[in-house]
Amino acid sequence: MSKSRTEAASIERLSALGAVYWCCLAECQNAGRPLSQLWIDWFATHGVPATALALSPEGDIDMLLMDCIEWHVDGETFDFAEGDANALTFRIRDRYGDVQDVAAWCPRTDRVATWAGHACMIGADQIDAMQPDAAGLLVCEGVLQWLQARRRGVVILDARRALPLLFDSPPLLAASLNHGTGLRNAFERALPPVLVPKESEAAI
Repeated sequence: MSKSRTEAASIERLSALGAVYWCCLAECQNAGRPLSQLWIDWFATHGVPATALALSPEGDIDMLLMDCIEWHVDGETFDFAEGDANALTFRIRDRYGDVQDVAAWCPRTDRVATWAGHACMIGADQIDAMQPDAAGLLVCEGVLQWLQARRRGVVILDARRALPLLFDSPPLLAASLNHGTGLRNAFERALPPVLVPKESEAAI
């Protein structure tokens, strides 16, 4: 990984203008290294199909790569750095299938961050796609579960920003009762408070 990529990351992450920005997202992520055999074996033992490590649900090449990143103190973003790989990266696409951001993920801790801070969910391109389960849209608890599902479904990163995108989505399929309760609570917290005049309170 060259210094120019790190510099480009810092510059382009601050600029959301034009096709150059989106091209930089893909190019910076492409500079990572292919998964080692140790990682490939680890994913196999955790029920992740090999195709999910390299292909989108539509069959396009979309590689999971190893990279060195620096986690930001905000806990939500990162920058590319120099050194040994300490995370896996992959592209995040928006609802229309365009590259929106790059995600960094540490499987051992399940920590996830985005490079540009734009994405509010992983898998937004699946909202309008044909679902494996006709009952609704799968909401995965984390990146590992999303990969196990062959990248079908979504992972919510920011409920407040994700909520508007899900207003017209199919019903959300949670992984468990606890997961469903957590999703409901997160979305309720994302709603603005509703206040009524004091005279209305007195009339109730």
